[in-house]
Amino acid sequence: MTLVLTTPIPSIKLSKNNQDDEFLNSFLYHNENYFGKLIYNDIRKIGCNWAEAPIEKGNDQYVGIHYETGKWKWGSVGMMNKMIKRGYITIARDHNNDCYCLNATAKLVNKILKEIWKNK
Repeated sequence: MTLVLTTPIPSIKLSKNNQDDEFLNSFLYHNENYFGKLIYNDIRKIGCNWAEAPIEKGNDQYVGIHYETGKWKWGSVGMMNKMIKRGYITIARDHNNDCYCLNATAKLVNKILKEIWKNK
């Protein structure tokens, strides 16, 4: 039996732009257990020498999402490129069919943690 210690996460706003906010919050939504454990352990900031390095959760898993772009999908390559340029994400894998595995960087994880603690 595995004991999972988490705490509820409040709703947060990561950007004034609704599309940016929805994109950034998808990392929180899909990695809620990871952030819940950080909050439970009173971690307020991830220390990292390079803020744009992907953050590993353990067991070779990263804080990330599967992102689909294209005509009938919710994502856009422009949004993804904008977030890469801002240093919030990195591309872990390009499946060459308008699907990507994206990893959050320390910069994004710390932004999410800052907003969670501000709203707690």
